[in-house]
Amino acid sequence: MTIWFISDTHFGHANLLNFTATDSSTGLTYKLRPEFASVEEMDETMIERWNARVRPSDHIYHLGDVTMNKRVIDRVMPRLQGHKRLLVGNHDIFPTGLYFKYFEKIAATRGKREVDLICQSNGAYLCRWVLKYGGLSLEQVEAGATAHPGFEI
Repeated sequence: MTIWFISDTHFGHANLLNFTATDSSTGLTYKLRPEFASVEEMDETMIERWNARVRPSDHIYHLGDVTMNKRVIDRVMPRLQGHKRLLVGNHDIFPTGLYFKYFEKIAATRGKREVDLICQSNGAYLCRWVLKYGGLSLEQVEAGATAHPGFEI
């Protein structure tokens, strides 16, 4: 069994195909997802890549933002291999019962934005929010080491 971590899949989120970013060193703006012609192609590619690595016996921790599209959950989640566990993100907006159909365990921490360390697995502490240490901000940190006692998930 292997333990995997993923976040922000945003299955079915068509607007992701339009998001851009600017390279701070060159000033050039580029599309974040230029390789996909449609949201369906993006979803299918993510499903294929997930299942190419995650075996049915593996554990996978999804650190939030599975999808904002209710119809997509029933179309995508049954196709993803592994024992799935969810740390609810700010875009996981549906009733918890919908997620329990596909996730064996769920932890929710809505409302906290600073340091929110919630679950512990093999000595790694997982979180959903930006971590700050000594005045430095580590943006979009999905896992960090700390002495904070977490909750098992």
